[in-house]
Amino acid sequence: MRRRIAAATVWLASVAMVSVLTWSATERALASEPAGHADDASVTAVVAEGTVSREIPATATLTWPVMAEVQAGADGVVTRRVDAIAADQGSTLAWVDERPIVVALGDVPMYRQLSVGTHGRDVEQLQRLLVEIGALAADGGIDGVFGASTATAVERWERALGGAAPADGVVDLGQVVFVPQLPASFAPTADLSVGVRLAAGEPIGAIRASTPVLTILTEGDVAPTFRVGMTVSAATPAGDVAGSLGQPEKTDEGQTRIPVELADHCAAQCADIADGAQLAVVIQVVSPVTGACVPVGAIRQDAVGETFVITATGARQRVTVLAADRGVAVVEGVAIGTTVVLAEVGAS
Repeated sequence: MRRRIAAATVWLASVAMVSVLTWSATERALASEPAGHADDASVTAVVAEGTVSREIPATATLTWPVMAEVQAGADGVVTRRVDAIAADQGSTLAWVDERPIVVALGDVPMYRQLSVGTHGRDVEQLQRLLVEIGALAADGGIDGVFGASTATAVERWERALGGAAPADGVVDLGQVVFVPQLPASFAPTADLSVGVRLAAGEPIGAIRASTPVLTILTEGDVAPTFRVGMTVSAATPAGDVAGSLGQPEKTDEGQTRIPVELADHCAAQCADIADGAQLAVVIQVVSPVTGACVPVGAIRQDAVGETFVITATGARQRVTVLAADRGVAVVEGVAIGTTVVLAEVGAS
């Protein structure tokens, strides 16, 4: 899978060249043979065990949707740097002047200092954090009102965090970053390092969605080749990640964008991959199916839609097609070793 591949705009036009057909049956299964009991002009083939599958390699772009920007709450110096991490409720993202910046779950962004007397949804979000880390009692603790019990819980939390921040029961602006979804991924800015001086409001990183978005961009109509739900395997430095094709959509430039829905475990496995990185992917167009293989040309259909083959003795044998690609089909209903007659063009 890690082989070099062409850009997405090239491979679609070259599907016929890059598609892979696994066909392990013997050459005898597809070779012309004497007709036996069939008409002397008939072309026959022997049913043999084999596997039909097809994969198409492509290139996809990985991006991380940003949910919130993490900023310095006040002027200060970076005293500890946190590398990219999978962030959860209460995770520390950075240290400025030895004061931690913590992430918490909430739809309302941190826009003010929180202390005794304040109330609102942001206070409720803070209280939920304090309950989850065990600093505040759950019974009656989440009411959106910053009272004495919340102030005491904040003091406990601040002491547990350590650092130079005073355990005063006050949550300063910038001390907490509220984001609408956790767990998520935190990525520091490229130039963030210990000793860097920051101004209030200066970005220090971003909270990204826990799972990245993977997109294949290509030219032309993909409907004849790709279907929603097809299995995709993406190569990452930590190993392959499974996914499936989403619904294609046209761009304003006339290209086709195909989203890849990634498995949940990509949250950790993809954490170190940079935004905008190009990944090699393989699309399973035909999933591997093993069984009795016959040339597609030997399969016929009657007026009621029943599929069948004609054996060399002239017998009609009903079959069910399990998979087919590139002129070969895996079927049920006919024994391996049976000689079948290929249909003439236009025959039924």
